[in-house]
Amino acid sequence: MNLSSLWPFVLRSNYDRDLAEKEEVISRMAATSNDFDIQISRMADTIRAMDQLIFQMGQCISWDQMRPHFQCLQVMTEARMRSESDRIRNLMLPELKKTYTNPTPMDPLGKGTYIGPDGA
Repeated sequence: MNLSSLWPFVLRSNYDRDLAEKEEVISRMAATSNDFDIQISRMADTIRAMDQLIFQMGQCISWDQMRPHFQCLQVMTEARMRSESDRIRNLMLPELKKTYTNPTPMDPLGKGTYIGPDGA
């Protein structure tokens, strides 16, 4: 048996392996896409609810009537801001850990001085 008789089988084996890897990547991307779709629909629902509260506040004629809508809007805004802050922190934490566990030298020129962006 020589190599030329194995060639189609090796090629088919590589093709099958590449296809399996690509299918795995596609399934991971689809799962991520579904997560993003859920996240976007939640954000849209939150914005709609806040819009309704603002509209209802506009229909009130006194502060006493507006106050419950305002308080609910304030709670929703704080929760949304906290959620966004947590999401950003979760994205940044791995990068910060990687940066500070493998620090680079502060002085790339080795002269003991910091040179700012303006060269001074």
